[in-house]
Amino acid sequence: QKIIYFINNDQEIMTLDLNTKTIAICGDVNIPNGNKAQIQRIKNKIYILGAEEKSNNDNIIHIPYDAFKNKGAGSKLELMENYGSLCTTVAVTIKKHNYIFILGGQKEHSKGVIAPNDEIWILNVDHMDKNGVVGSLLTDDKKWMKRFLYLSSQSFGVINYKNKYLYIFGGFQYYKKRNEFRLSDKIYVLELSTGKWYQLAETLPDQCGYFVCYPENGKVVHLFSWRGKYYTISINDLVKPMDNGQGIDCSREWIDQGKTVMPTKSFVLQNMGPKIEFDEEEEQQDDQKDDK
Repeated sequence: QKIIYFINNDQEIMTLDLNTKTIAICGDVNIPNGNKAQIQRIKNKIYILGAEEKSNNDNIIHIPYDAFKNKGAGSKLELMENYGSLCTTVAVTIKKHNYIFILGGQKEHSKGVIAPNDEIWILNVDHMDKNGVVGSLLTDDKKWMKRFLYLSSQSFGVINYKNKYLYIFGGFQYYKKRNEFRLSDKIYVLELSTGKWYQLAETLPDQCGYFVCYPENGKVVHLFSWRGKYYTISINDLVKPMDNGQGIDCSREWIDQGKTVMPTKSFVLQNMGPKIEFDEEEEQQDDQKDDK
């Protein structure tokens, strides 16, 4: 069954049936606290993050953005206020446990600048009831794990390759030290077994945000640029450099926040789909080191 679930206008849960090419409404949501809802499917369960589902569908599970830090004396510090805007979600299985990764997005920084962030929030969904309440095996303050992207980013595409690598495509990046914003044509890779970040030498055809789709066990990755263009990339062109040890080590693990070493060598990935004309943009010159 080939069905895509999505949220329309922060109000309706909708489905697109790829076999019948029909769109249908399957539920409503209520979004509290100025959040932006995200949706993720794992097997036959639909997880709605940051929104309350109004219909009574047992296959739809509501998960509030409720990561917090205990401050003592029964008080706590909320860590995910007004969350979900322009982030990306992906399902990952590690050691037979199912997780949802919420990657990047935007937030208000210390100087009042609303900009991309570098956070990865990881949620174990194996011990939850329909209301997103954690079961007895996992206490509420341990519900979320926090890790970090290589760069503060939003509006990028992401795919999970066999729970081995996460690939990050393009996006909009923020360099906090210089208060500078850039569009990206880079491909970054998170090796899930080690938590290390790598960059592929090849670059994307366009510097922009991307929607990305990779059918399980497919031969190509489908990229839809925010500039209205469509590309495909052979999955082998992404996996072989990593398997052969040719990924560029970014000298960063996902538990780290720190200085960024920007690799400069790059080549353009081959477009396996239709030949599409696009405007060339000037190559961006990256500093060798930059604070996030």
